[in-house]
Amino acid sequence: MKPIAKHIVISIFSILFITTVSYKVVLHYNEHIAFISKEIKGVESLLFAKALLMQTQRLRNFTYLTRNYGNQKSYHYNLVKQNFMQLSFLLQAKEYKESAAQLQKIETQLLLASSLLQSHNDLHITMLLDKIVDDELRLITSIANDSNLILDPKLKTYYLMDSLVNTVPQFLESLAETKAFYYTHTISKNNDDILMRDIGKLVNAKYNLFNSLRYITKYNPDKTAFLTKDIKKLDIYTQKFLQLVQNYNQHKDIHKQILQNENKLLNTIENIYNTNAQLLIELLQERMQQYILEKNAIIFSAILFLSAVIFLIYLLFRHDTIALKNQFLAYHDQLTSLGNKYAFDRDLQNLSPSSALLIDIKQFSLINDLYGEAIGDTILHQFANILVHINRSYECNVYRIGSDQFMILNMLEDSYHCHKMAKHIFKHFNNNAIDIATKEQNLSVLVKIRIAKIDITQEDKLLCKTRADIALNYAKKKHKDYITYDSTLHIEDKIKQELETLEMVKDAILDNRVIPVFQKIQKASGDSYESLVRIQDKNEPLKLISPALFLETIYNTPYYAQITKIMIKKSFDTFSHRDENFSINFSFEDITNKSTVRYLVNMIEKYNMHGRVIIELLETEAMQNITTVRHFIQKMRSYGVQIAIDDFGSGYSNFIYLAQLEPDFIKIDGSIIKNIDKDQKSYIIAKHINEFAKEIGCRTIAEFVHSKEVSQKVQELQINGQQGYYIQKPLEEFKLS
Repeated sequence: MKPIAKHIVISIFSILFITTVSYKVVLHYNEHIAFISKEIKGVESLLFAKALLMQTQRLRNFTYLTRNYGNQKSYHYNLVKQNFMQLSFLLQAKEYKESAAQLQKIETQLLLASSLLQSHNDLHITMLLDKIVDDELRLITSIANDSNLILDPKLKTYYLMDSLVNTVPQFLESLAETKAFYYTHTISKNNDDILMRDIGKLVNAKYNLFNSLRYITKYNPDKTAFLTKDIKKLDIYTQKFLQLVQNYNQHKDIHKQILQNENKLLNTIENIYNTNAQLLIELLQERMQQYILEKNAIIFSAILFLSAVIFLIYLLFRHDTIALKNQFLAYHDQLTSLGNKYAFDRDLQNLSPSSALLIDIKQFSLINDLYGEAIGDTILHQFANILVHINRSYECNVYRIGSDQFMILNMLEDSYHCHKMAKHIFKHFNNNAIDIATKEQNLSVLVKIRIAKIDITQEDKLLCKTRADIALNYAKKKHKDYITYDSTLHIEDKIKQELETLEMVKDAILDNRVIPVFQKIQKASGDSYESLVRIQDKNEPLKLISPALFLETIYNTPYYAQITKIMIKKSFDTFSHRDENFSINFSFEDITNKSTVRYLVNMIEKYNMHGRVIIELLETEAMQNITTVRHFIQKMRSYGVQIAIDDFGSGYSNFIYLAQLEPDFIKIDGSIIKNIDKDQKSYIIAKHINEFAKEIGCRTIAEFVHSKEVSQKVQELQINGQQGYYIQKPLEEFKLS
C-alpha cells in the first residue's frame, strides 16, 4: 500500500475513531444535562406546588378567622385557583403522570371547596381544606419522584433537596395535623395524649428540618448568610405555636393568636423554601454548566467536525436568545411592553416610591363587546403609549398590572408630583379620543378613566396596591373619577358597613321581609297608588327600613334585581283583587336587566294587568341613554304599560329629550312643589312644566303635597294629580283601604 493511501486509511480510521468516541462521550454528557434539566424543572414545579400549598393553608386560616366575608374568601380562593392553574400548566408534560393524577384529585376537591365557600359552611370548608393540604403535600412527593430528584449524600445538593422534598413538607404535614386536631376536636383529657403525640411529631419534624438547614448553611456559607434570620424566626414562631396549642385549656380565647402566629410561621417557611429552591437551582445550573463546558471542549477538540461545532454554536446562541426573551417577558407585558405585575411587585419591594396612581379604564369590557378584542388590544396599546408619553414630563415608573388597569409609581419625595400627573392624564383623555384605523372602518373612541392616588410609606408600602383597589372601588360606588386614599375617609369602615347592609338585605330577602307600601296618587281621572319598597326590621316587624338606607348599596349587586322582582310580584298580588291602577319604580339598571324586564312582562300576562301598570323612571336615569329607554318604553306600550317620568325638574330637565320619550305622566319633583305656596319662582317653574307637558300630550302629577295650601296651588295650576302626605301617607298592604 502506498504511504499516501496508508495515511488516508489511518486518517479515515482516526477520524472514525475520534468521531465515534466523541459521539459517545457527547451522548453521555447530554444524558447528564437532560437529567439535570429535568431536576431544575422539577424544582421549579415544586415552587409552584409550594405556593399552592401555602395559599391553601392561608385560605384555611382566613376562613376560620373571618366568617361571613364571602367576597374576601372568594378572593383568597381565586389566589389558590391561580396557583393551581400555573402548576397544572407545568405538569402537562408526559413525565408527570403521577403528579398530574394527584393534581386532578386536588382539582375535584377545589371545585367542592368553591361550592362550600358560597354556602358559608365554615366547618365543612375548613375540614375539606385540611384534606386538600394533605393531598398537596403528597403532590410534592409525586413531583419529586416524577422529576427524578436524587438524594445523593455525596452531592453538594443533598440537604437542599432533602429540605424541599422531605423535611419542609414533613414539617408542614405535622403542623397541619396538629392544627387539624386542634380545630376539629375539643381538647380534653381523653385527647391530651393524641395532642401530645402530634406535638411530638411536630417537634421531631422541626429537628429534622433544622438539621437540614444547619448543613445547608454549613456547606454553602457564601450564599446562605441571609437564611439565618429566617431560621431564627422559624424557631421562635414554632415555639410560640407549640406554647399556644399546649396552653389551650388555660386560655380558650387564643384561636386567632394561633392562626396569626401560624401565618407568620407559613410566611417564614415560604421564604426558606424559596431560598433553598433558588440555591438548589443555582447549584444544578452550575453543575449543568460544567457538563456543558466539558462537552463543548470535546466537540471543539474534534476540529475536523466543523459543522458540528457551528451547529453547537448555533444552539448556544439560540438558547441565549430564548433566555433573554423569556427574561424580558417575565417582567414585561407582551401587549404594551410596559412592566407587568411582577415588575411592579419587584420595584415596590426594592425601590422607595412616595406615592402611586392606580388607573382603571371605565367599562372596558363594553369596548371589547362593541368592537371586538382586537380593537380593544389596539386601544390598550395606544393608551399605554399615551401614558408613557405623558410620563416623560414626570419620570415615574409605568406598569400594566391588569387587563385594563395601569399603575404608576412616583419615586420623588414630592407626593403632589403624582397629583399633577393625574390631572395631566385626565386632561388628555377628556379632550382627546383614541383614533383607530382598520381596513373596515376608522374609529374614534373616547376613553373614560378612573384614578386612585395613594401615598406610600416604607412601613406599609406592600399594602399600597390593596389600598388603591379599595379606594378605586369606593370611588366607583360614589361615582367619582378621582380619589385619594386617606385614612380619615374611613373607607374600610364604610366598606364594612356596606357589607353589613348587603347581609341585612340578603337576610330580608330570605326571610320574606321585603314588602311594598302604597301611597295614593289623587287624580280626577281616578286614583292610583305608587308601590314603594320597605324592609321590615328583623327584631321589630312593625318598624320599616327606608330604601335610602340600602338601595344605593345594593345597586350593582344581584340583590337589586331580586328586590325589583319581589316588588313586582307583591304589587301584582295586591292589585289583582282591586280596581285601581298602580305604579312601580324602575331604574336604568332594571331597564337593562333582561331577566327583570322578562319577569315584568310575564307577570302582566299572568295577572292580565294590561292597561293598569305604570312604570316610573327617574328623570336623571331616563336621560342616561335615550335610545335604550325609548326601546324599553316602546316594548312596554305593547303590553298596555303607561310610563311616568319621576322627579322631573331635579336633574337634566331637558325638554327635548322629554318630547322624544313621550311619557304618559310627568311627576313634578317635590323640591319644586313643596314651596309653591310661598316661593313665586317655584310656582312659575311648576306652571311652565305643566304647560309644556300639556302641549306634548302628557298628564302631570305634583309630588310632595304636604299641606292644604300647597294642594290649593296645585289645583290652581290645573295639575292633573297630587301625591304627598297631605293626600295620604304610604300604607302597608294589610292596611290599604
